[in-house]
Amino acid sequence: MRISTLLIADAARVRDGLLSVIGGGVTNISAAGFPMNPQADLAVIVDVAPGEWPGQFPVRITLERADSAGSGETLIGYEGLYAGEIKRPDEPALVPLAMTLGPLEVPAPGRYEVVVAIGDLPVERLPLVVAEIELPPVFAQ
Repeated sequence: MRISTLLIADAARVRDGLLSVIGGGVTNISAAGFPMNPQADLAVIVDVAPGEWPGQFPVRITLERADSAGSGETLIGYEGLYAGEIKRPDEPALVPLAMTLGPLEVPAPGRYEVVVAIGDLPVERLPLVVAEIELPPVFAQ
């Protein structure tokens, strides 16, 4: 079992075993104020070899400050248990997952990493640069 696809997207949904992604590959987002919650989703495809499907596995998503030393400060995260079935466990399968990043609160502009841990698979990291924008006076509240 391995993660074959991992994207931050404007929107991601799973329906009838298919992953629908809008605006995949997001690496930069902007906000007018902080803290902010990203209006983005995580799109994942897990490649499963015959007989490898565990039926359920833990999923953990965290937001870390990125630094050049490679050891970032974990700011916030959430975790859950994914449970599902595949129709033919004796054949290879691609299992789509879609999760919101909304619960991750970004405290300030800067460089971050979205860290994804699925079961016993190697941890994956996605870069995310968050910038502050100034709204024109007509839009300011």
